[in-house]
Amino acid sequence: MSRAAARPGAAAREGSERRRANDASAVVIVLNWNGWRDTLACLAALENDPDGVRHVVVVDNGSTDGSRERIAAWAAEQAAGHGPCAAAAEGGAADPSGRIAFASARCTLLALPHNAGFAGGVNAAIDHVLATLPAAPYVFLLNNDAIPARSCIAACVAVAEQQDAAVVGAVIKDPAGERVLFAGGEFPRELFRRAPAPRAVLGEHWPVDRTNGCAMLVRTDLLRRRRAEDGFCLDPALFLYGEEIDLCVRAKRWGFNVLMAGGAVALHAVSKSAGPLLPHYYLTRNRIYLARRLLPPWQRRLFHLWFAPSRVVMMLRWRLHGRRDVCRAIRDGLRDGYRGRQGPWIR
Repeated sequence: MSRAAARPGAAAREGSERRRANDASAVVIVLNWNGWRDTLACLAALENDPDGVRHVVVVDNGSTDGSRERIAAWAAEQAAGHGPCAAAAEGGAADPSGRIAFASARCTLLALPHNAGFAGGVNAAIDHVLATLPAAPYVFLLNNDAIPARSCIAACVAVAEQQDAAVVGAVIKDPAGERVLFAGGEFPRELFRRAPAPRAVLGEHWPVDRTNGCAMLVRTDLLRRRRAEDGFCLDPALFLYGEEIDLCVRAKRWGFNVLMAGGAVALHAVSKSAGPLLPHYYLTRNRIYLARRLLPPWQRRLFHLWFAPSRVVMMLRWRLHGRRDVCRAIRDGLRDGYRGRQGPWIR
């Protein structure tokens, strides 16, 4: 007689654990804004991760380039064949938001009437997932211009299951897969620097202060708590950039584990979807907002003493290179940050 059979209920518990492990997969959220070509390449790459993907939710963020029609046509073709949007999975036809433009067993396309930013678009997708797939244990945020390597999502899920982590990030590499661009962020240090220096891959998993929203697994119980306590999952005031810093810091203060998964890799062309100017504006403005929200008083004072002069020096450097457009983006970000302006950049 096996030890499992000798213990009352042990076999049932072990069977339940095996079923839970087999069901452990993520609903992938991909945000599109006037980038249907990148989005279709990203969706096609998900075919390399059949064990990690439970469902795919694509959000078209008010595109004006025909993205919604092209993505819906592609998804319909996949649903009729054997692509990543074809296999059966649980799902509901309910549409509490009235935003569904296409739905199959494995893929849903939500169409927003205007560009709600990264936070707004992802929040719409998360609300849809929590309402229609309440049993889903994880969502995976994936940039539309990122290509997940084979079993990227499954590797993140495995780390989350084994280490009881609520947030697990993939290692971000350049499009050739040769150079590590991101392997974990340090808070609050990175508020004082324009971008964190790339870190080495440290093993199967390692703790960090934040992951990268380009390719990030998040447990749905954390998202439910965030929505219940703060009224949102990602802070819509940020609009673009910094949302993962805010979420990860909040998660760690609640006692959740935040890890990187060394076996999960996503390839990313940095700022391809945002363009050359938006990062300069939003990374300037939103760091002021995050410093006000997340730093204790003494660190906040130090931040403000350093930050504004450092941006002026940065503008002078860009001016010497003839990039007045970058100078204006930084200037606007600095001005709007200290004025408390939120949402999209009004130029």
